[in-house]
Amino acid sequence: MAAELSLKDLQVEVKCPICLDYFTDPVILDCGHNFCRACLHKCWESFLQNRACPQCKEMVTNRSVIQNRQLKKVVELMKKLTQQATGAEEACKKHGAQEPLNLYCLNDQAQICSVCCSSKEHQDHMVLPAEEAVQELKGCFLNLTKTLKKNREEILEHKLKTEKEYQSLLLMQPTMQKVVGLFRGLCRFVSCQEFFLKTKMQEMAAETVKKRNEHMARLLMELSSVDSTIRDMEEKNQQPTCEFLRDANSIMQRVQQKTRKHPEAFSPELIWRIWELYDITPYLECLVSKFKEVLEYGLQLQKANVTLDPDTAHRQLIISEDLKSVRRGERVQNVPNVHSRFDDCRYVLGKMVFISGRHFWDVLVGRKENWALGVARKSVKRKGLIPLDPKVGIWAVAKLGKQYLAMTPPCMSHLPLRGELKRVRVCLNCTGRQVTFFDADRMDLLFTTSITASEDVFLPFFFLPKKAHLTLVP
Repeated sequence: MAAELSLKDLQVEVKCPICLDYFTDPVILDCGHNFCRACLHKCWESFLQNRACPQCKEMVTNRSVIQNRQLKKVVELMKKLTQQATGAEEACKKHGAQEPLNLYCLNDQAQICSVCCSSKEHQDHMVLPAEEAVQELKGCFLNLTKTLKKNREEILEHKLKTEKEYQSLLLMQPTMQKVVGLFRGLCRFVSCQEFFLKTKMQEMAAETVKKRNEHMARLLMELSSVDSTIRDMEEKNQQPTCEFLRDANSIMQRVQQKTRKHPEAFSPELIWRIWELYDITPYLECLVSKFKEVLEYGLQLQKANVTLDPDTAHRQLIISEDLKSVRRGERVQNVPNVHSRFDDCRYVLGKMVFISGRHFWDVLVGRKENWALGVARKSVKRKGLIPLDPKVGIWAVAKLGKQYLAMTPPCMSHLPLRGELKRVRVCLNCTGRQVTFFDADRMDLLFTTSITASEDVFLPFFFLPKKAHLTLVP
């Protein structure tokens, strides 16, 4: 009686509330209600509703009507169960009613009788009593249910994280409007540039909204699917032995296919493109008076082809032939002690000189090594002990021991990391007097600082306090 009652309850859940028959091509709305696709459209046409849910009356868009594949599979399973609702056949079809199906073959995943077990077909197979097989499979179901519930929590956490990232990206919109306002105060010379940037900002905003909506829709679908599967498995555990064993393995395989990692909603490339527009603001504020001269150059964030200057490297630092990497050797090299060389600190500068505009370069850093990198003014001291301090003309971030720090003595601030730091992006805004550091793999902002030095000439800066290796990305 309990099995019949459960079957009737299941039948109610898999029937369309409009036609009162099993779902045909079921679709799910944002409100969570399911209908046959044809019934839903027919209802909208018959009652001239403005695309509202027939049950809760919540307004619906075309994009909100999503096929519910999971429910479609459940309906198919329900139909099969209904056909067998008179009770599972306990007797073996091959050997007659006198031979009950009291064994379960793990190899063939099928119920068998004692005569089947002794046949050649199952001679070398692993066979268990039906009750033991039920307990073993229920244990597997329990483990899979725990995995699904954990997966559900991960989806909810990822959903919250996506919304937070979306909100943080929206905070940049007022800055974008400020950029537009600065353009309006310029003469004709900048009118076409204003149109170009305005269009680009709108595209970025639209793309951000689109990415967020698409990702949230996927998460809602996955969440609904996982909830539905959890309910199915919990109900499956209540079924009698024969009904439970009939399709237990197929449900397990379907569940295992659901557990997967979730991609990030906003790609590092999108975040970087948005930040690139945001970074224009300090540049424009300082350049309005001479904007005509540097417009085309300044609005483009230039990727700098940075190389190392061997004439500045401490004698213990070894520069590669292509001038793209530096490592600390065990011995001091026999090199000329020129005026430009650091004689006490294990520092080295880049060759490229930056005077104006906005530039960036990427540096590969060691996972277990100590280092520091950033920007230094050209006139920084070369002899004696030189601290990593903006006061002497060095703006840097560093890894010292297990700590990642912004070098702003006397108080060092920890860098906000979301994972292992492998590649650092240094962004130098000469005219805006600003240096910014990013985790280049995730486009996470690590640290930004203002340049207070009166000098307008800057060079890339690197420090290897212990055995380490830094490489400039081509």
